[in-house]
Amino acid sequence: MTPSDLSLSYVGGRVGVTVLVMKHLDLGFMAFARNDIGEDTMVVHKDGLFGGDGTDTTYQVGGFATGAALQIGIRFDTTRPFNDRRRIPIPQT
Repeated sequence: MTPSDLSLSYVGGRVGVTVLVMKHLDLGFMAFARNDIGEDTMVVHKDGLFGGDGTDTTYQVGGFATGAALQIGIRFDTTRPFNDRRRIPIPQT
């Protein structure tokens, strides 16, 4: 089996939160988890240099992965504060 042939089903999720600071700077944190359903073996063959003997490398794939990420972004739109309860006027036709 080659890397392009291998595909395992998986279950996972991602959750994140962002905070708007200084009106335009978006700071956030994201966490994720993924669990592969099943396991498999993959063999990668590399040819030898100048026609020499090639090598086979066996990989066991499948398992559980988790991680976290920090996010920094810039917002160009204008936003109102969360506690601003003013109504936005709706044009009458």
